[in-house]
Amino acid sequence: MKRSLLVIVLLGIFACWTMSSFAQNSDPRMWSIHFPRTGEFYDVPPGNLTWQNPNHKTMEYIFRDQIVDVLPNFRVHPSNAWQSEVPITRGLDPNILFASANVFFSSSYFFSEGVYVSTDGGNNWFGHDTCTASPISDHGGDPGPGVGPDGRLYMSYLPGSYNSIKAAYSTNLGNTWSAGAILQSGSQDKNLTAVDNVPGSPYSGRVYVVWSDFTQSQPAATVSYSSNGGVNWSTYQHINTSASGHYCQGVNPAVGPGGVVYVAWQSPVSGFPYTGQFVGIGKSTDGGATWTYNNNIYNCNGIRGELSFTGGFGAIRVNDFPWLAIDNSGGPRNGWMYIVTAEKGLAPAGNDADVVMHVSSDGGTTWSAGIRVNQDALNNGQYQYMPAACVGEDGAVNVVYYDTRNATISGGLPDSAEVYVSRSTDGGTTFEDIKVSDHSFKPKPISGLAGGYQGDYIGIVESNGTVYPYWCDNVTGIYQAWTTQVTFAPPCPVEVASNPNPPSGSTNVDINLSQLTWSNGADANSNELYFGTNPTALDLVQSGSLATSWNIDPGYLPLSYYTTYYWKVVEIGDTCSSGITFSFKTMQDPNFVMVTDTLYPQNAQYWTGTTNGSSKTDGEINTVDPNVGWAVFDISSIPDIATITGVSLYGYINAISYPYWSVTPMGNVNPITDNAGTINAQIQNNYGSNDAYFYFDGQMTETGWWNSSLGNSAQSDLQNSLTQNWFAVGFIDWDFDSQWYINFDGWTQPNPPYIIVDYNYIVPVELTSFTASAANGNVSLSWQTATEINNKGFEIERQVNSPQSSVGKWEEIGYVTGSGTTTESRSYSFNDNNVKSGNYIYRLKQIDLNGSSNYSNEVEVSIVAPTEFSLEQNYPNPFNPATLIKYSIPADQQVKLNVYNLLGQKVMTLVNDFRKAGQYEINFNASRLASGVYFYKLEAGNQSSIKKMILMK
Repeated sequence: MKRSLLVIVLLGIFACWTMSSFAQNSDPRMWSIHFPRTGEFYDVPPGNLTWQNPNHKTMEYIFRDQIVDVLPNFRVHPSNAWQSEVPITRGLDPNILFASANVFFSSSYFFSEGVYVSTDGGNNWFGHDTCTASPISDHGGDPGPGVGPDGRLYMSYLPGSYNSIKAAYSTNLGNTWSAGAILQSGSQDKNLTAVDNVPGSPYSGRVYVVWSDFTQSQPAATVSYSSNGGVNWSTYQHINTSASGHYCQGVNPAVGPGGVVYVAWQSPVSGFPYTGQFVGIGKSTDGGATWTYNNNIYNCNGIRGELSFTGGFGAIRVNDFPWLAIDNSGGPRNGWMYIVTAEKGLAPAGNDADVVMHVSSDGGTTWSAGIRVNQDALNNGQYQYMPAACVGEDGAVNVVYYDTRNATISGGLPDSAEVYVSRSTDGGTTFEDIKVSDHSFKPKPISGLAGGYQGDYIGIVESNGTVYPYWCDNVTGIYQAWTTQVTFAPPCPVEVASNPNPPSGSTNVDINLSQLTWSNGADANSNELYFGTNPTALDLVQSGSLATSWNIDPGYLPLSYYTTYYWKVVEIGDTCSSGITFSFKTMQDPNFVMVTDTLYPQNAQYWTGTTNGSSKTDGEINTVDPNVGWAVFDISSIPDIATITGVSLYGYINAISYPYWSVTPMGNVNPITDNAGTINAQIQNNYGSNDAYFYFDGQMTETGWWNSSLGNSAQSDLQNSLTQNWFAVGFIDWDFDSQWYINFDGWTQPNPPYIIVDYNYIVPVELTSFTASAANGNVSLSWQTATEINNKGFEIERQVNSPQSSVGKWEEIGYVTGSGTTTESRSYSFNDNNVKSGNYIYRLKQIDLNGSSNYSNEVEVSIVAPTEFSLEQNYPNPFNPATLIKYSIPADQQVKLNVYNLLGQKVMTLVNDFRKAGQYEINFNASRLASGVYFYKLEAGNQSSIKKMILMK
């Protein structure tokens, strides 16, 4: 199939981009495209239908001019169908809300448009997942809902054949529908609906459906309208002629005062990557009969393409289509127009996806400079995408969008998204951000639909002063339509608390913090204090008289390392209360280690290669059918106690021909030792989109370096592989056709593959010194820890380095119990007595209470006959942070070995004890000392010696 499509597209290019070259499902500019794959169905997670939101508390925000409450989130129509692309609208009656969704029934590969209705202002909802406009079988999604002033519902949509644009109406709140009327035949794209609900409009009740006409080589904004409740529709007309080298897409309608209807659209460039370059607008003052237009009201730089997330389920397809909202409130900004888009790389947007607004106060003639809507830090690597806007009856502007600002960044990518609303009460001059989703989700494409598809629109509407953001997310396991109620009230006259200590936002706070303090606001006569780590569910820890401090309850101490704590002071007055939440973040565990490691295949046979199921070869990773390729990476450098947070694969493509290909998990199959048939079967069993680490279902034609953040189970698989010290991946071109392939350089070639792994771990015990000394056939081991976490104890291991013993064999010679968990320094010792002459190496095996272990550095001693008094130069020198000091004493005597700084001040005592005659060595660890010159002095009997050493960090 994909090869035929390629031929069609190439023939179209050679035909000078004629209109016929862009057949439905082949034009790369199209956005309303689905790619059904016969036989690929996707199971709905058990329990999705009955999944309950565990969050039951209202989120409250206090701003300069208002208090905002966000109620717990809920699904408008829980079901076992996939719901995405979620517009919402309302009628003249604010109690009638009409929401929809692009509904996908995975069991039958059927698409339709959701019909979800509320008649009580959004408190209760009813409806179903299927718009029943006949023929019911000919529905393809892309819903454009509308509500008339009489409560009549409208739905524009694409048919299942994708060969026209249709519209239907319902007079009984969506229970039954008229037949779908064809507004235009041929290839159409991205429809939306607007109804004239403006009081006093001469065209009240007129319905407008707009879309992009892809039967043209340069698609134009197109409109059809009905003046009799959707029974009949006007002949479609083109609002504009597209600008040269551009076309129109994402057409969005709105009706303003006096029934003037406006349509905004994006103008992408006609060639790849089809980035939106400027926004256009059309205007009709006679109910849609005639139109004026301006193709370029302002420049932009859209984000059309893909946004990637960690977890590797594939990148999300995103658009830069505009959303138009008009103020019909009758207030001081009546008639003002607002357009929002997602942009990047053009001020005021940063170099990641931001939401940008432009405002017109003169009916669309002139437009303001861009205003950055989202108020998080610029260029912070986080995404804001797919915005929609509405203007409330109070004239406030509300913009909803997906937002990753609170996500964890790993490998330069966020791991999750939430939903925010930015609200402006001054005509877009300033905004305040409100997190409206009470849960996050991990964006991933809906398998089997257009590449990267998560849905193309989000929604928002206002009713009776309450704002309803409307979005889809997959927190239940499949995408479902969600909403919440956002309410607004003037702030309480009781002033909030101030001057928090620790200051709000403080970091690196000591885990033994003992007290919180603050200053009370005016007009408060009592207060309450809440404390904890969940800002939406804090513990009430103090209440009553007007306090200015709280001694942290010992039950909370010590606080957890590297954790954000929240504390809320509620100031209570005679009639109301005002609360404010402060936060601080505790210090990082001093034993916490964060690592980004680049790991290659080992230089050994069969670490990269190819198999055809009967034999295997090392070297190039070749996927020419029936071959599959594989690579095994050496992960022995990653500690077993590490937590894997990210895995990215890098490979050099040396040959390629339009592959549909995957990077697949190998599980416990080891290509080094397993046979060719086992390897081949494992790779072929895991190439599907739900199983693969990386799944590519589109054209790729360039050689050179390629990389991707591996998803699905890659992190957990690598985590489980730590103890076996290798991690394998497979490569397959799943066309199973020798004409189409992708080949990578292997270990023996110039550009071997590698993985970059992000991981962290907590060093169980911080060992500050480990020394060994020998005298008269006895070895004394001493070591010291700064902190210990779950330390069960130390096994002492010895290795003999002499002609009589084989080097490399460690033996356990003793055990010393540890101190469990402590932040205080602890000293330990062990004596290995009656040791024969020779060289000995010692190490400590530190064992956690959970059984995991970690090895210390090694120390070496020699058992020799007594020698003359001497102090050797430390080695290495300079050093960082450890060095070896050797000395000899000719007789049994008291010995001192001290370290001094340049001022002659003693900074450390290494030896102060009675020693037998013999040679000794000490491993001196200076990790707690500053760089510089130091002296070490040996005193034994009436003899002494001083030497200089240099610590360079």
